[in-house]
Amino acid sequence: MKTTLWNRAPQRVLAIETDGLLLRAAVFSVLGNHDPVMEACEESRELELPVALAEALENLKKRSISLPTRAIVLTPRSLMSVLELPADPQRPLEHQKMRELVRWELEPFIQENANSRSLSAILVGRGYLSADNVELIIRDAALGKSAGKSGRFGEVAVELGLISQAQLNEAISIQRLSQDEVVDDVVCGWSPLAPAGEGRWRWLACGASRSLRDDLRRTFRAQGLNLEALYPIVGCAAAALNGSAPRDATVLEFHAGLVGCTRLVQGKVISNRVSQIKREGVTAKTCADLIVGEPDSVFVAGRTAHCEPIVGALPEWFGRPCEMISVNGAHSAEKVCLAGMAGAARHALGLPGGERTAAIPATDPVVPFVDRPLFWSAAIASIVIAVAATFEFKVAQHLKAEQQYRD
Repeated sequence: MKTTLWNRAPQRVLAIETDGLLLRAAVFSVLGNHDPVMEACEESRELELPVALAEALENLKKRSISLPTRAIVLTPRSLMSVLELPADPQRPLEHQKMRELVRWELEPFIQENANSRSLSAILVGRGYLSADNVELIIRDAALGKSAGKSGRFGEVAVELGLISQAQLNEAISIQRLSQDEVVDDVVCGWSPLAPAGEGRWRWLACGASRSLRDDLRRTFRAQGLNLEALYPIVGCAAAALNGSAPRDATVLEFHAGLVGCTRLVQGKVISNRVSQIKREGVTAKTCADLIVGEPDSVFVAGRTAHCEPIVGALPEWFGRPCEMISVNGAHSAEKVCLAGMAGAARHALGLPGGERTAAIPATDPVVPFVDRPLFWSAAIASIVIAVAATFEFKVAQHLKAEQQYRD
């Protein structure tokens, strides 16, 4: 039977989004070059990743969802940036040389943004506080300081009855664990963008700790999943915009204590900025300060608690239309939260628009045998030995012949 668009099996991928506070697992599928559709999504609030992953997958199975073995993961410990490098995509460098070049540029950025998450961001991420709660606590803390009290965020939140002492202790424990994380050897992924002038080209690059990648790969393998790539938790939503999206736009993302701003011109990424969400939370002014130039439209994605106030306030502040990024198959409450996962899935499935993000391969590419230094060392040694053996054989033959002639 001839394979057509109608009888061909869809491509499917399991996208996992985890920020250490909440884990989401969503299955995306696509047929041809259509937009990916989210089949189902489940979540877990377990703090241990293996436990949270197992719970979310089990919940998907209970809904009779067939799980694909292909998997990708979005994490705040993978960070993305636009780099200007002396590397022409038309004349690609060897993988190892390109990796060193990208790592040299990314490492300071990753070190700077690692291990820093405010207590308010953790409490909001765990679902214990809302954005309105944070504003109330900050105001009350300021009044407390003026009255000679400590004014500490967590203590004020407990005094106001917004969280329990147990919830505060949990958040403090999470914060301390994140501060103890060590960034070791950085692994990278990259994607070409456009020339930057004067022998330099723009590249979209992301990086993360090698030990993180190894831990994630082992955790996924234990669940029978083949982890293909790591994506930044902030920086993928722009890829969720399909070809009909405005060609000149800005995408704002809020997640895991981070705010990201991706600028699109002619539908292509020209800049990507990521910064920490401060204790006072996200404001229209914060977003307006991040936006570069004058885009025609502004799109928003991330946690609903951050997005809804911004979508309402930003048009008046910035004078531009602002809307949330929708995801096919998602309920209205999920759409804005799942845009990053949809963008990563689009990239993983090789769909148009996926080039607006980058990923770190879950395994290093296999270096061709002839490109390995040991190959050439062994080859040269073999040649030397062969030449020496041949020379020795001929000398022996010559001496033997000479001896026979004398006899």
